[in-house]
Amino acid sequence: MWYDERINKQSKVRTPVFSLCCGQGQVKISFIRQTPELLVALLTNNDELSRHFRDNVRAYNMIFSFTSLGGKVDRCVTPGRGPQMFQIQGENYHLMGSLKPPNGKPPKFQQLYIVDTENEVDNRQTVMR
Repeated sequence: MWYDERINKQSKVRTPVFSLCCGQGQVKISFIRQTPELLVALLTNNDELSRHFRDNVRAYNMIFSFTSLGGKVDRCVTPGRGPQMFQIQGENYHLMGSLKPPNGKPPKFQQLYIVDTENEVDNRQTVMR
């Protein structure tokens, strides 16, 4: 969490208390003990599927989002190894469209979970084709 999202903003304590994400410490999330083998394989193998996953990891992550990140993107970041990076100038914001896609348009973001719920997995897979 951002330090500015702590409950008592006047206090300079070493362990601030947050309420937004964890209900002031009432919610406890256990750590994943070991990374799932499939994820390790997708991140480390050099086969076609793994390369495709790494090249599109941000898109895969966004499939499960209900919103989309927006902002003024600075495209002059030098590409390097690893996932593609981008820099946003000024404020970032989240885009959230309507609950139903326009006529003739495929569903995206939260629409994937609401429109045609019997086929939602297929709908999410179609987004990546």
